[in-house]
Amino acid sequence: MSSHHKNARIKDDNRINQQHIMLYRTRGHQKANMSFPFAQKKDLIDEAMYAIKAQDADAYTLLEANQQRLIRLMQLLQDYPSLREEQALGGHYRNTDTLLDLLCSVEPLELKLKLPSKAILSEGYMTTKIQHLKGIYFTLIRIHSPACPPRLKKRVFDALGNTIHTYLLYQLLLDVVLNKGAPRALKRISAAHLVSLWDTSTSQESIGEFFALIRSLWDARMNVQVQYGTLLGTSELMQLIEAQCPPQVLDHFIEQQIDDEEAFAFQEFLFGLSFEELTQLRSVMEQQGLSIITEQEVRRMLNRPLGSAGTDHREDPHVVYRSYKRRRMKARYRRDTNAPGPQRTAEEYLVHALLEKERLSSTNAT
Repeated sequence: MSSHHKNARIKDDNRINQQHIMLYRTRGHQKANMSFPFAQKKDLIDEAMYAIKAQDADAYTLLEANQQRLIRLMQLLQDYPSLREEQALGGHYRNTDTLLDLLCSVEPLELKLKLPSKAILSEGYMTTKIQHLKGIYFTLIRIHSPACPPRLKKRVFDALGNTIHTYLLYQLLLDVVLNKGAPRALKRISAAHLVSLWDTSTSQESIGEFFALIRSLWDARMNVQVQYGTLLGTSELMQLIEAQCPPQVLDHFIEQQIDDEEAFAFQEFLFGLSFEELTQLRSVMEQQGLSIITEQEVRRMLNRPLGSAGTDHREDPHVVYRSYKRRRMKARYRRDTNAPGPQRTAEEYLVHALLEKERLSSTNAT
């Protein structure tokens, strides 16, 4: 077959695929007027599900059933009244103010039993969305067909990362609320954002400027290939800039006068290594007279696989979440034992700064 006829056939196949996708979007449970968990990504999910249906009928059947369950969960959430509504039951009265007061004073061990049902269900809804998108993504990457191009896989990967980052932001806000050492004014602002997130989890409403900022920080970090080198972070920082990390975020960590703990936290974020590991590496470099180190030398010095700290994690949707949870666990240990090093993650320092900015703006407005 000539190259001309081959190209013509590919164009015809692509046109037919697009026609089938449009037909798929008008059928079954995904009618245009029906609530859908990925409202802003509906066309993308439709295209991905069609590609899977054409190549792996068993996987499609399973994912279709999961998607139906997710839709029912979404509808159940939508059936709950707003958390901002006033309610009275059993001698107890609740409105927005009493809910914020509860969140600012609740004991962490009692949290699940004190939260409104809608808040508990909303958290489950967020994690269920993540699991469903993971199922779609990991099915797609096993399909090698013109109907499933790399562009589609990349877009689903980005949507999955976005959903994971939303859940991670939820945990960041919750950490502020449960932090006994945090100023009450900041806890109350964070609690208000949590209520907004719980209340609008099915409509994907924005919950503030810092959501976009922090998500952009994580998105940029996903495109950083750690070079190590001098361990000053120059190359990694330049990659953040090239990946369009928000200037407000970079200004906070670079231009403003931050203390050593916060600077160390940002280095942990850049390299994906703990403060203790970075200290160990710098000590070995000094002892051996090294000015730069490579990934192989880092792996040898730490005597462990680098995992999420490696050079290419752009195909791992969990990398940001895993990195944050590991750094957070280390920070909590330092705080509880008074060990040297940052007692918060870089993201927590940034969230506190943004919440404080919001508090000042609110104070000045009144």
